[in-house]
Amino acid sequence: MRRLKNFDKFDNSDCTVFLCSFAAPHGIKLCGNNLISDISYPDDTILSNVTHELFHPPYDLNAVRESVLALAEKPWVAEAFANQNPNSGYVSMEGFIEENIVEALGVYVVVQLGVKMDPFAYFKVHDGGSHVLSPYFYRYLCEHQKDSAEPFEAYFNRFAASLEM
Repeated sequence: MRRLKNFDKFDNSDCTVFLCSFAAPHGIKLCGNNLISDISYPDDTILSNVTHELFHPPYDLNAVRESVLALAEKPWVAEAFANQNPNSGYVSMEGFIEENIVEALGVYVVVQLGVKMDPFAYFKVHDGGSHVLSPYFYRYLCEHQKDSAEPFEAYFNRFAASLEM
């Protein structure tokens, strides 16, 4: 994975990835910065698993609860939640929205690291197309750079407020 653009910014001690058989089709976060990916995956997929799983949880739910509730009331979010693929479904709306946000964050990072992909085409088909919030958050990430001093929760709340129109 070191051949990917900008990957030299990471130290080997930042994260431990255990490559195992039969982990597919998901990456699995163990604890902290430790996770499992499948040995059969190409480097880009392993990197995608890493960037995705390490973002869980992306925010303190108590600090974004109102925004999550507002997003949950959007008909297109509620419809995607109700029609999830049972193999990748989330039991709670809170978990579903978190997964959409984490997916956008992970894709944003792998694109920055040089993985060649079309994020919007990916979101359209990934997990049966249930990542309906991910393309909006991905675009927000691209168009509104987060200040490093700003808490992620404040950034997320601004994103959710931007969808009120």
